[in-house]
Amino acid sequence: MRVIKGLVIGLTAVLGTTIITACGSSSAEDEAQSRTVVVDQSVKSANRKIVEVDGVSASFYYSTATASGPMGTNRPVVHVELEPVTPGGVKNFRAKVQVRHDGNPVDTYYSFDNKGSSKNEKITNDFEYKMSFGLLPQVTGPRHDGSSDDFASRTGTDFEFTITEIEIADTPFAPTELVRRALPTFADTPEDQFNKLAYDRRWPVSKMFSPSTTSGSTTDPVRLPATAMISFIRQVNERADSKTAPTSPTQLFEDWMKSWNADMLAKGIEVFGDDKIKETYRRVLAGDIERWYPSSTYIVGTGPGQIPPGTYQTTASDRLFKDGYWERTSVSGDIIDNNFVSSAQQVTVTIGANDGQFTASRLGTWKPVG
Repeated sequence: MRVIKGLVIGLTAVLGTTIITACGSSSAEDEAQSRTVVVDQSVKSANRKIVEVDGVSASFYYSTATASGPMGTNRPVVHVELEPVTPGGVKNFRAKVQVRHDGNPVDTYYSFDNKGSSKNEKITNDFEYKMSFGLLPQVTGPRHDGSSDDFASRTGTDFEFTITEIEIADTPFAPTELVRRALPTFADTPEDQFNKLAYDRRWPVSKMFSPSTTSGSTTDPVRLPATAMISFIRQVNERADSKTAPTSPTQLFEDWMKSWNADMLAKGIEVFGDDKIKETYRRVLAGDIERWYPSSTYIVGTGPGQIPPGTYQTTASDRLFKDGYWERTSVSGDIIDNNFVSSAQQVTVTIGANDGQFTASRLGTWKPVG
């Protein structure tokens, strides 16, 4: 392994791409002590800076990308390409990175595996062929969920990177200073105390919960349990008042609970539930599931996908039912009773125990009466 301390590459774009090869002579190493690789917004792909260190060619150039923080901000990106001059054997890369923003030095952090971040240092281990990555500076070490904030500005062009002490080795590097993930903290609120319980007991949030489609949701995994549980309760409770939903609250609860941790669900209902959801939960646990039936054709019976005999009612939502139809038929398909519904707010039908099929079209969802 050879360390090139302070390898200088000038930023004179008129000279085009500059290449400096580190050789083994002591004079070359002494000269390299005062040199650095400086990359700012003037260094583009066309005039990238290239260094050869211990049989590996390393090139650097600058660009910007949209930041993940406030809208209208951009982050600096130093593109790095590492390529062994002669492939053969796994290589590893490490370099110190000093960053200035508007001329002022700032500490930066770079992700290192899943353990944390390296401070003012970039490490890339285990490459045998060409490897490309970006120096993506972050403001702090990783939070408990591994996230951090991007260094960014309005343009993203007012940063300067000084890359020093470039090292190539046959064995993997470890960070000089590893900043590990911070442990989460929890407020003394029902939501956060539930989150703490889920964190301590490692309760997973159901994969059916999508934070991007839930109003007021959060993407912090540690905060998701309470957000998901409250969303679950709200949606099941709202189902009771729906005139168009294809399934009842107990059906929805029964279906969703299959993908939830049972202990997490029970505790969530206890902490956040009202009387309405608690009654729904009780009925589901007792197997008392009310089935709703969207307009379609059903065999009359008690098996899966069948509609039991009984009285059913469907109610229009904001608009009248128009040009609807329903019919009761025998096992052989003969019509027992039917009706063309030209216009109605509500329709009620009693299905007999000897009926074979029930068919409805353009009449919404049928709910049992009584």
